[in-house]
Amino acid sequence: MLDSSNRVVDFSTPTQVRRFSILELDIGEQEINNALECVTTGWRSSQGKFIGEFERAFSSYLGSGYAIAVTNGAVVLQLASTSMGVDWESEFENMINESNYIHISDNDGFHDLNNQLSKSSSLSSMLRQSDTKNKDFTSEICDEMNAIKKSYDVLLGVVL
Repeated sequence: MLDSSNRVVDFSTPTQVRRFSILELDIGEQEINNALECVTTGWRSSQGKFIGEFERAFSSYLGSGYAIAVTNGAVVLQLASTSMGVDWESEFENMINESNYIHISDNDGFHDLNNQLSKSSSLSSMLRQSDTKNKDFTSEICDEMNAIKKSYDVLLGVVL
């Protein structure tokens, strides 16, 4: 960890693990009230009123056009590709060929679900059609340990 002068002020090693916060939160009464409203009204998804308010405010800030809130960077790439008429699967193939690193996060293209990787998913299908030899893989599976194991087994079947 570096301070504002880029001096090392703390570190983490495999034998001395430390957790560092990404940022210092500034949560005030309004943020707490907004979170409480989301919880009490049941609107904790991409359809809540705060999403629409954010999209309108951001569009206004830009001065023209539309703003659409999405759940993650993968959705941004897929949406941008589609809106520009770029074939997502071709771009996926290009990215696989150019990179030695592949991060697996099986989502539906709209929500950041980090599902268990399944043999029948479009991601598995695209990986089976790609050259995945000599690539490093990481995965992002937000589920129980059994789901992580099953995803690992599917991934082995795809890349071997």
